[in-house]
Amino acid sequence: MKRSFIERVKQVMSIVICVALVAAMAPAEIAMAGTGSYEGTQQNDFAGYTPVSTKEELNNIRYDLSGKYYLTRDIVFSEEDFLPEGLFYNAGKGWIPIGDSDSAFSGVIDGNGHTISGLEIIESPAKGSCSGFIGINSGEIINLCIDNYSTAATSSQEAVGTIVGRNSKSGTIKGCINKSSVTGRLNDSTISYTGGVVGWNAGNIINCSNTGYVTGGTKFSQGGCVGGIAGYNEGLIKECYNDGDVQNGGIGGSSATTGGIAGKDDGGAICDCYNIATIIGAGSGSNRYETNLTILTEAGVTDEDMLICSGTGFADSLSASAVGKPIMLVGDSLTPAQKTFLGKTKKRTNYIIGGTGAVCQQVENQLNDYGLVDRVSGSNRYTTSTEVASKFFPSDECPGMVLAYGLNFPDGLAGGPLAMMANAPLVLVSSGDTAAAAEYAEKTNITEAVVLGGPGLISDKAVKTIIE
Repeated sequence: MKRSFIERVKQVMSIVICVALVAAMAPAEIAMAGTGSYEGTQQNDFAGYTPVSTKEELNNIRYDLSGKYYLTRDIVFSEEDFLPEGLFYNAGKGWIPIGDSDSAFSGVIDGNGHTISGLEIIESPAKGSCSGFIGINSGEIINLCIDNYSTAATSSQEAVGTIVGRNSKSGTIKGCINKSSVTGRLNDSTISYTGGVVGWNAGNIINCSNTGYVTGGTKFSQGGCVGGIAGYNEGLIKECYNDGDVQNGGIGGSSATTGGIAGKDDGGAICDCYNIATIIGAGSGSNRYETNLTILTEAGVTDEDMLICSGTGFADSLSASAVGKPIMLVGDSLTPAQKTFLGKTKKRTNYIIGGTGAVCQQVENQLNDYGLVDRVSGSNRYTTSTEVASKFFPSDECPGMVLAYGLNFPDGLAGGPLAMMANAPLVLVSSGDTAAAAEYAEKTNITEAVVLGGPGLISDKAVKTIIE
């Protein structure tokens, strides 16, 4: 009897589960000192503080920027909160950072050991060009954890962090933890500052930690500053550690700097801190493009057809990862090393994944010297995803599809090999963007799908809309 698509995927996953069981039997790591935790305010010291237990109460902090607050529980935002009918849609801007250059936050927020998760900043309107839970801080933020944070890092955001965008001279951030990936600007022409905790620090960051992947930088000739704790530091960073990989995706330049603790320290002080993660700088030297070429070389890629994807955006690469062809990451122009690699043969077809906003016309023109060129694109990441599916997965051979959240990369990154082994396309969706996937499923008569991640990212209603 013919097995269903779901059964085939389960068989593939059984191998992964066996590996996970072996890993689970390994001894736990010994906890390290300086873990970025803080004792916080004792319960009996909260006299005069306003308790915060809901998303609405958290949002109301912006109406009294000098107040004192403490969290009584974890606060979880859902994707629906930021859709047009959601409480925090804000005309498509998502969460509006609290405090700006006109009125910085100057009070106290004690996280009390709790976590804020699911914040989405789609476009930061905050004056001062700062993106984070707090835009600009001159008060005190303590004992708070941020997880599952998302920012589109638009051109209005100069300083991007998770806890705070810009920490002023009188601001203190103590005992805070970031567990989420954070992405600063990559596609415009202004210097940017991106950090796991704070974008720009002029005050005090004490006993904080980052375990999330931090990437930023710009294509501007002067670049950007990217750091595990702070992108730019002119204040004090003390007793902090970073365990999240840091990558500067800019083209390099006089201001393109990258560091495990601070991307750039300009007259500040960094003491009793350590980094145990991988740091990849921008421009010349070790960067994503050189790493990509090294992988292609080590994998023995010679004259195979190539998928050409943007090196500064993740979405199209996720869709391409299920195809099973080698991927080359590109910027605004092919590097000399890339031209040398491609010049070894002209027998291949170079498939450009995404529109000219992802892989520019100049790169397409250059690729014409190295074989046939075919651009596979749609109007956005979701339609590009289904165009990739239609191009590389014939409808009469496609048993099902794998659905991945299109606004962040972890689930899609992990699920790409699974989709490839199941001979199925990886299709990007979100709860608010299902039309392209639904149209593709109807056109190909697909009735089964594997969904990566929980309903907080791709809701059950969205899945039914696609499959039914």
